[in-house]
Amino acid sequence: MKKLLFCTSYSTTDLGWEKRWRRWYDYNKQKGLHFDQLLIVDNGSPELPGWSDNRVIYNLDRPWYDKNIVIYRYEDTLDTNAHLDRSAQLAKDYTAQYDFDKLLHMESDVYILSKRLAKFINEQDLVTFPCELDADYVGGNYGQTHDVLPKNIDYATGIDEDWDDVHQKHLDTKRKYTYTRT
Repeated sequence: MKKLLFCTSYSTTDLGWEKRWRRWYDYNKQKGLHFDQLLIVDNGSPELPGWSDNRVIYNLDRPWYDKNIVIYRYEDTLDTNAHLDRSAQLAKDYTAQYDFDKLLHMESDVYILSKRLAKFINEQDLVTFPCELDADYVGGNYGQTHDVLPKNIDYATGIDEDWDDVHQKHLDTKRKYTYTRT
């Protein structure tokens, strides 16, 4: 069973890509979320990352099975709702065209904090997170509060690149990113 995880993106800097999408990808992989490839549907960002494990594409002419991350870049920038709609359709087309069995939509501001939630997500065929969660899972938008996260929550949303230093105990403190590049 092949699973595709997808999210949307727009970043103006390489640092933004590192602190948001790369950190998010690495964290959720480490936390036990199972997927074969990440599809990032970009909304015309002026800057794209140069990661060795990604490929930037502009059409669906050929698959990139050998890459962990595929960034589909649109040349234009649409408003958020229009971009979400076209991203969802693109992810469905990509899933069908390249024989993925499962599709997970989870934006880059969502962090899975419990193994039990990761297990639940891994067992689903099609999930739009967090819209389709049972009431048994506890979490919410903690990105604006910059408070310490409550204990025993399953997920946190609204987490952006500024969240890093405030909530390190919930992040992978062993990652080796440096944020001093210019």
